[in-house]
Amino acid sequence: MTAHGHTPQHKGPRHALRRFVLSACVAALLIPAMPSSAHATADIQLIRDNWVRAFMMMTEQLSAVMMQQVAAIGMFMDAKHQQETQRLFQEMTAQAHKDYQPSETLCMIGSATRSLGATQSKIRANAAALGAGMRRRELLNNNMASSWGAFADRAARLAQVRAVYCEKADNNNTFQDFCASNGTGRTNKDVNYGRTVDKAWTLNVDFTDDQLTDDETDVIALARNLYSHDVFTYTPETLLLNSDSITLFQDTRAVTAVRSVAAHSYATITAMKAPGTGLSANNIRDMAQMLGMSGDDVNNVVGANPSYYAQMEIMTQKLYQSPAFYVGLYDKPANVARIGVALRAMQIMADRDKYEASLRREMLVSLLLELKLRRYQEEVENRLTGKLPRTGPRATATP
Repeated sequence: MTAHGHTPQHKGPRHALRRFVLSACVAALLIPAMPSSAHATADIQLIRDNWVRAFMMMTEQLSAVMMQQVAAIGMFMDAKHQQETQRLFQEMTAQAHKDYQPSETLCMIGSATRSLGATQSKIRANAAALGAGMRRRELLNNNMASSWGAFADRAARLAQVRAVYCEKADNNNTFQDFCASNGTGRTNKDVNYGRTVDKAWTLNVDFTDDQLTDDETDVIALARNLYSHDVFTYTPETLLLNSDSITLFQDTRAVTAVRSVAAHSYATITAMKAPGTGLSANNIRDMAQMLGMSGDDVNNVVGANPSYYAQMEIMTQKLYQSPAFYVGLYDKPANVARIGVALRAMQIMADRDKYEASLRREMLVSLLLELKLRRYQEEVENRLTGKLPRTGPRATATP
């Protein structure tokens, strides 16, 4: 070690050989420049002939060998990079096969949601058709049982009760002669909301065609008892020429408008249980069987073409009650992330349904407030104008 703390580097034989070759070359170059007569001795000639030429040949040979070694080193480096590139491609290929192989759970969710959009469009059409039928009854439309007023409407409904919905055991078992039905399984469905609408996942209703089914008849009969139990009296056209009659006529239309808002919720709930397009029927039925339902139970609960309500009931609630769903989460991270995105989409759709329900509820609450304030508004108007209190539908403030 030197005084400065550095360890001297030992120069190897290669360094000494390079110095010797360099010295010999310099001597060989300088010797011809000297006068041969004075300096060309036998020793110098011997060095030139035996050493300088030999070292030149050795240098050339070493250069050639080193070039060959450099080429070999380059081939090793090329092979190294080639192998690393191939390994990277293989790793990326394996990762792609791993990430882009969808799981059975993801395929099941995706296949089951194919018909939700089309089925939701049918909800609006059925709700509008059912609501229009309820309004035609209230407005005493032509070709309706109520077209001649409350008496005709009640007579038609009573005949329907005796023929279809009458229960002989009711009224202390005194309906034996009154009831004409033989207990077909539809007894009292005109007054039982839970059995007629709420219990079923899928109802055989389609108010956009001209085929009348038992479920459609039951839903309409229940609606007649829930909304506008008493329709307005038939008013001849001649009476509408009177100004007072015109005012009452306008009041009846106002009451009908309020009732239509309440009936819209009933129509929407019923339409949500109308049969779907059937595009994803097999997938929904398979998911129901995965929950433990038998084939008959699936037919009775879900139906041949599951409704929007049935599809959302399974996709947003029942699916997660099966252990098979959680077993399917033992999968590749990419598939688990995709399933999470699908579940988030289902949550957004469910939130949208709740939002639309909240809008209907908001409308109903606003109408309740309007009905509460209507009486006070009339009292203020009467005090301002000095008129007597009005009589008629608006005076009761309860449609």
